[in-house]
Amino acid sequence: MKQLFLKLCRWILPLLGISGVVGCDSPFKPVYMYGCPPLEYGTPVMDFRVSGKVTDSATDEPIKGIAVTHPESFNAPDTVWTAADGTFSYTGMGFPSYKVRLKFTDVDDGENGGLHMPQEADFELQQAEKGDGSWNSGFFTADNVKVTLEKSVD
Repeated sequence: MKQLFLKLCRWILPLLGISGVVGCDSPFKPVYMYGCPPLEYGTPVMDFRVSGKVTDSATDEPIKGIAVTHPESFNAPDTVWTAADGTFSYTGMGFPSYKVRLKFTDVDDGENGGLHMPQEADFELQQAEKGDGSWNSGFFTADNVKVTLEKSVD
């Protein structure tokens, strides 16, 4: 009987230990497939817009068809594309911050004059509208920004 009890303990205790490790304040945090977790009740939030123009670093010519993404965004479009004149406007939602990072990627295989190197850039945001004084921090903008991309060597 004692041997049976010890065998059961050897199987059950590790299982209980694992459930204790992944609970509460575990160092094994869940990985969210699409970046940040979705908004939950009581989560502070801000709306933001970054708009500007993407140009070639050598010629200063506008670049069309550049994919503009926000890697840490939720509840925002996945991708915004630059227009023929190189302009873009990315509007999204995120946790309150005075800075937002966007990624610029050329994915058209040279249709816009050559393949350009991807680049990430941080933009300082200015508050344009105050929030509701509760969970919404307001609307923040960074307008007329200029992003220059270098052509790929390959």
